Amino acid sequence: MRLPMSSTRSEVSPTRTRFGRKTILLVLGPAVLAAAWQFGPGNISTAATIGAKYGYSMIWVIVFSGLLALAFLDMGVRIGISTKESPITIIRRDLGRWVGVILGCAYILLVLTYQVGNTLGAQVGIASATGSSMIGTVGIWVSVVVALALVWAPGSFYKYLERSMTALVGLMVAIFLVTAFVSHPDWASAAKGLIPTPPEGGISIQFLALLGTSVSVNSAFFVIYSIKEKGTQASSYRESTIVDTVCGGIVSPALMTSLIVVAAAAILPPLGITAIGSGEELAQVLEPVAGSYASVIFGLGIFAAGFTSMMVASAAGGLVLNDALGVSGDLNQRRVRVITSAVLIFGLIATLITGGQLPVQIIVTVQAVTLFFTPFLGLALIWLSNRGSLMGSLRSRWYQNALAIAGWLVLVVGSVLTAHEIVGMF
Repeated sequence: MRLPMSSTRSEVSPTRTRFGRKTILLVLGPAVLAAAWQFGPGNISTAATIGAKYGYSMIWVIVFSGLLALAFLDMGVRIGISTKESPITIIRRDLGRWVGVILGCAYILLVLTYQVGNTLGAQVGIASATGSSMIGTVGIWVSVVVALALVWAPGSFYKYLERSMTALVGLMVAIFLVTAFVSHPDWASAAKGLIPTPPEGGISIQFLALLGTSVSVNSAFFVIYSIKEKGTQASSYRESTIVDTVCGGIVSPALMTSLIVVAAAAILPPLGITAIGSGEELAQVLEPVAGSYASVIFGLGIFAAGFTSMMVASAAGGLVLNDALGVSGDLNQRRVRVITSAVLIFGLIATLITGGQLPVQIIVTVQAVTLFFTPFLGLALIWLSNRGSLMGSLRSRWYQNALAIAGWLVLVVGSVLTAHEIVGMF
């Protein structure tokens, strides 16, 4: 992907929206890729922990967060379609070099924070599937080596990522849909969970983690780059919004998160599990479907979620940091690959250090910590999407801004509360 040093106004075609197979394949991908990054081990662990701790009462948070996430993801899509320049290039040019560098560094810190949860989750998955923590450690070494081989393989891996992520998201939706229904939840209580109520016992690190995983501003920022890789045109914006952004990027992760919460709320509390500290306890969510094979299926699922999130997050970190340093955001550029490799290795080192210390709690805490960085990215998306000279007819309208500003305020409050919770741990 080469991003020329120019920008253009984009006009939406007035033609009628059509949804043939060719159109769907033409627009589907970038937002689904973002969803695959968002729905990693941290999201699975957090959702199950929320279900065990709060029952059905926090489902409303997922729906509310999904609406806020939609605002940011749609901004990312519109910015990616409307501009030929990368977002960091525009920010560096119009606001100053150091603003771009600081934003790029904030993004890479966010990626590194997520990467701890991604890699650690992949290790937990391998250990759960095999029943051996040693095999889990060896497996994550092998996984990172395979990931590095993919990074340095000739050619671009965007299409491979896009297709595999789309298939994986569809598979996970099916698995968790079946899991939720066969767990025989109290659907009336689940429906009541759609009514906003404060969390019992006050704000907790688990609640903040759910907010951090659901309002994924980092993936919305990455969509700007992936939409350019896809080559989506302004004339396809309506189709892209319905097929890719809403169905693939928002409904899929929100549905999966809700289903895990419902299943966990139905299964874990009756077993006396109100806090999850191991992969084995987390695997019990799948027991109604898989029986004795629950640990194997869970392990493979969370490993797949961890590995794919690990790959996309590292590539996003390489692209954005490289962009912040003033170099072309080409996925195949040597510097991008070096940064991507460094992110992968960082995740491995962090996993080796923390792997034996209550991994599920660590993963959940890491998700909450991401709230420290997301307000900066949210502000950048709002600013970019309101630049009339860049966005043309796709410039943000009042209702899009209202939803995005509401989301940004939630992120700011979440950051303050997260700081308070983290300080309280020590």
